[in-house]
Amino acid sequence: MDYKEELGKKIFEMRKSVLHLTIEHWYSYELFTWQWWIKFVYLLIPIFIFFKLLDRKRIFEIMIYGLMLSLLSTVTDVVGVYYLLWDYSIRLIPSGFFQVHDLFVIPIVSMLIYQYFTEWKPFIIANLIVGAIGGYLKEPLYMWVKIYKPINWSHTYSFILYFVIAIICRYVIDKIKNSYEKSLT
Repeated sequence: MDYKEELGKKIFEMRKSVLHLTIEHWYSYELFTWQWWIKFVYLLIPIFIFFKLLDRKRIFEIMIYGLMLSLLSTVTDVVGVYYLLWDYSIRLIPSGFFQVHDLFVIPIVSMLIYQYFTEWKPFIIANLIVGAIGGYLKEPLYMWVKIYKPINWSHTYSFILYFVIAIICRYVIDKIKNSYEKSLT
């Protein structure tokens, strides 16, 4: 076996160990703790609110925006956890990223902003406010309850990321929508 294969085997064995330890930690120290229940409720409330407020006439457009935003948030989170920029002490399921936040909360809040703020200026202002709330209020609260731990990260970086991801997704959706509408004429 050459060095490349040997190194690949070591990496695989370490990943197996990390997986085993992650599941053991989750089962022993995370599952059904009060913080776990906070995250569980944090998942349900936005879903309920979203389906009550969703504009059914624009559901496809709003959902595409949300899916794109969810994808970018998830990729960002996976990269951040992988490169040890931040970590999560409590997870709903034993995975390396904060799926509740990436797959539900950020997209739902962003989809509602997208739905209600159809012009660019109010949309930008709303996302600046939500980014500030996420970066400077939610994250410190999550640190306080020991759910989230920034390692090589600052709240300002999060604020910027929340904002930039929302703007990029809106820009892409607008371009796709405009292109589609032009193709109909």
